[in-house]
Amino acid sequence: MENAFDEIGFATTEEMLIASIRQPVKTREEIIDRLQNMKQVLKDRIAGPPFAIFYFDTPVDGFDVETGFPVDSEFSIDEISSRAIDASDAFVVRKQGSMKDLRKSVVQISEFAGTRGIPSALRYMEIYHSGFLDESSELDFEIVYYLHNWQARFLSYVEQFTNQSTYEAIIGLGKPPDTLEPAEKRADWVKKAISILEEKSSERQISEVICSCAHVRPKEDIEVYRKVFEETGSLEEVLKVQIQKFKGRWIEEPYIEGNKIYMTKVVRDIDSYRKGKTQKERIKAHCFCPMVFEMLDETPPKFCYCGGGWARQMWEGVLGYPVDVKLVKTVVDGSDTCAWEITI
Repeated sequence: MENAFDEIGFATTEEMLIASIRQPVKTREEIIDRLQNMKQVLKDRIAGPPFAIFYFDTPVDGFDVETGFPVDSEFSIDEISSRAIDASDAFVVRKQGSMKDLRKSVVQISEFAGTRGIPSALRYMEIYHSGFLDESSELDFEIVYYLHNWQARFLSYVEQFTNQSTYEAIIGLGKPPDTLEPAEKRADWVKKAISILEEKSSERQISEVICSCAHVRPKEDIEVYRKVFEETGSLEEVLKVQIQKFKGRWIEEPYIEGNKIYMTKVVRDIDSYRKGKTQKERIKAHCFCPMVFEMLDETPPKFCYCGGGWARQMWEGVLGYPVDVKLVKTVVDGSDTCAWEITI
């Protein structure tokens, strides 16, 4: 596996103008058909190889995929429209091989990110340099695995929500480990940084900083719950929809009491959680975060405000105004699940 990992590098991608269609698909054949049709429409506007961006955690039947081409000018016709892709940090790998090799490479680059303790930005891109549209047995492809730069966000929000003394103390730890550094180095920096934050900040400041470090929740996911609230005016109905969506994966279902939502965390791997004989095994099965996997013995409980930030984005999107988040319990301190009290 390490040999496969050796081929993976880090890059900051450039901003790019694309023409694309974003619609769910169920097979790669659908991606090929769509790109072939787009090629006929775009013609000499095309400025680079075809691609597909796969999005995670969106409410679609099948795979949420944006297919398209780089283009040399803005364009819009029927379902095809142009937009700019922002520059972004990513792990990248380029290979030649079969469709099976392409799928294997996607798994490998995801696993590599885990060994570095870095979460994805909930999307990745497949670039088809050659062989894909003509369905050749030999492809030249590239995987761009977009990254969620947790440490950079953390430093930015420490500066925004605390004071200069706290920010300087954390900066005094030295530069955060580079992206390609092993996860244990990143985990060590995070533990020390959160320790300083706890020592010098109020609970409200800690909540603001670490909640803000959460993944950016897909607007399509939030919109599902916002529409339920718009149609019913009931937060209970919103919660029912979410509970049903993840049925069988709750250790403790969330509930509402007065002006507070007691929000709990969906378990990543419920079967492994139930089979877990130690708290370490249960933490690893419960949590989605690759950083936690490297800090099983020493994860600062306050780190779990990050999961509360994911929930905060949903409820603020539903209600249309800010909410407060307080960490109630977390699996890393020996509890059975993670929970946050959200004041609305």
